[in-house]
Amino acid sequence: TPVKKEIPEDTKQSAVKYRVHFIKKDYARYLSHLDMLRIFERAFRRAKLTIAYSAGFNPRPKFSFGPALSLGHSSEAEYFDVEIFASMAKSTIDSLNQFLPEGMDILSVKEITENAPKLSKSINSFEYRVNLMGKKLDDMAIANLLDRPSVMINRTSKGHEKEIDIRPYLEDITLHENELDITTNIIDGRTARVDEVTRLLFD
Repeated sequence: TPVKKEIPEDTKQSAVKYRVHFIKKDYARYLSHLDMLRIFERAFRRAKLTIAYSAGFNPRPKFSFGPALSLGHSSEAEYFDVEIFASMAKSTIDSLNQFLPEGMDILSVKEITENAPKLSKSINSFEYRVNLMGKKLDDMAIANLLDRPSVMINRTSKGHEKEIDIRPYLEDITLHENELDITTNIIDGRTARVDEVTRLLFD
């Protein structure tokens, strides 16, 4: 039988909302969204920072992550919002980082208002850097892709395959010797996946 948690009446008034910037690399690249939620919950608990919970019969910690990063990719700009009953300073960040696994580090925190735009609305593009691992690519292949009025691909979602045009999501592609910089737009919560772009360039 589920047990109802008692949530303080002043939770909403007392909690402070923060936007947290962290990196995810090395071993941490293979952590799922659920893994990260559990890891951060545990880190906040061990650092003795009380997280605010939603009201209702099944309260949940007030964590909100930005757009999901594909498993296996590293990132220098991951974000989540959290509400806690404390202020966060440099010492707080240091305390949290000692409880995070290798490859995850909080870089900064910023206090935000309760009605600040959600992360899903605040982040409107992705910037990728792809190591070509010695594969050859010339500027003409990039120009040909960006010059196309539409770029149709087949994408499988929830067991169903559908054809979509990813050209509106392609903002820029730049070649730097053995690295490729790819910038994609986020439109209505949708974007192009970096592996879709590289596959088109090398096929």
